[in-house]
This record gives sequence, C-alpha cells and structure tokens, in this order.
Amino acid sequence: MIVPDWLSLVADVASVIGLLVTLAVWFQTKALRKAFTLRGRLPALSSALKDANNRIFNILQQSDTDVQRSGAELARLREILNNLSPKLMGNQRESVVQLLRKCNWNRRKRLSFRSAQQRRLTSEELWEIYNETEGLIESLRQTAKDFEWG
Repeated sequence: MIVPDWLSLVADVASVIGLLVTLAVWFQTKALRKAFTLRGRLPALSSALKDANNRIFNILQQSDTDVQRSGAELARLREILNNLSPKLMGNQRESVVQLLRKCNWNRRKRLSFRSAQQRRLTSEELWEIYNETEGLIESLRQTAKDFEWG
C-alpha cells in the first residue's frame, strides 16, 4: 500500500508541532518548579541569611580590629547566597550575585590545586556587605509577603 505524499507531509508537520508543544510544556514546568521551590524555601533561607548577617554585625560591633574572625561568617553567608541565587529571578538574583562578588574569595587565573585564595576584607567592606545583605533580607521579606497574597 502506497502512502500519499500529503499524508506524509501532515505527519511531518504534526511531529514538529508536537516537539514545539513538548518544549513549551518543559519550560513551563521548569518555571513552575523554580517558583514553588522559592516559595517553599524562602522563609528558611531568609532566616538563615538574617542569622548570618547578625553574626557579622556582632563581629563588627565588638571591635574594628577583629575583622579576621569574620572569615567563617562570610563563608556561611556565601553558601547561603549560593543556595539562594538559582531560586531567584531579576533584580534580586542580580543583587545576590553582586553580594557574592563582594564577599567571595579571589579566584586564581591559573589552574592549581588551590582554586581560591582568601583576601582579607576591611571593616568598611564588611559594613558594606552587612548593609547590602540587610537590603536583600528586606527584599526577600517583601517577596514572602507577596506570596501570601497570591
């Protein structure tokens, strides 16, 4: 039995349309998963970010010369921000990336077993990180309130 040419053409068009629909559903599913992940994890991440920022504030209040103790707290803050970054979109994600750049280690350009080298931050830089983190915490708080309305 011979299949008409028009039927073969219809099958090809249907295959292309099916591929486009599959891609659209896949992107929508990915966006929904990201939104619900943020909605579920936002309170815990916001609380952890606030705690880390409070510990940095306590270090800054104790003594301006005790900035070296902030390394561990900055490492905690960095990991919280790394966890938060893929869950955010737009301006919030941009501010997280900028904050990560400020408190991150200097990366070496050549390949070696030591992938990072810690740079000591001044107390002014720590205050700037603290203030920007406070702004991010408030932004996340407002996003959580927006989720309550939705």
